[in-house]
Amino acid sequence: MCSIYDIIKTVETRKNILDVEEISNIIKIIKNAKIENEDIFSKQFQYNINLFENKYITENIFTNIKNKFNYEGVLENVYCKILSYDDIEKYKKTKEDENYSIFSLDLNKKELNVTQNDIIEIIKNKGYKEEDINNILNDEYSQNSLFSEIDVKQITNPLHKQIITEYNLEMQNLNDFHSYLYFLPTDNEGLFGVSYEHINNNCIKFPGHYIQKKKSYHRLINQRVVSVIFICKNI
Repeated sequence: MCSIYDIIKTVETRKNILDVEEISNIIKIIKNAKIENEDIFSKQFQYNINLFENKYITENIFTNIKNKFNYEGVLENVYCKILSYDDIEKYKKTKEDENYSIFSLDLNKKELNVTQNDIIEIIKNKGYKEEDINNILNDEYSQNSLFSEIDVKQITNPLHKQIITEYNLEMQNLNDFHSYLYFLPTDNEGLFGVSYEHINNNCIKFPGHYIQKKKSYHRLINQRVVSVIFICKNI
């Protein structure tokens, strides 16, 4: 079983995890590597690059990542995952065995970070008063780390309910242009999961048995999703 609380508690992220030289070296390796595809006629199979034989990736980079996360484990595989805008992943588990950890190192040419303040500005431009928005932010239900995932059915104040609905809608509209790693809980306690945005030089660590999928960028972004995936067995 895996709840939203479990996801928030166990999924870890580290921004700016590698230095400029390391990122530059990884990009050179990827650009010069052979791209593979299990079935080029099917959208189910994305382009990828096998990096398990590259010692710079498996030794230098992986050691750096392990140290940043204070992780002890054995690397079993590493590859570069490439998604285009029309690639649609299905929910999956990387490993059925619960004794695995996955590291997703994201590479990105353009920063497309969305913050809560960005959404609030959009709502203010729709005519809602800043005072009303701030009142909602100060209420106890808005302290939830998943502010965009609040269940409006639990809100009794009509104005608050309307503003939260607008917030959720605008957050989803902006998210649809972005790439993110989405985790789906299995406890059936909620209708929502947890998403982690694709950010350059950001690394996401998560249990291999979690149900997840990667969403590509919107076609208007004109950008592929590139991640280096490390599959590790815990010790």
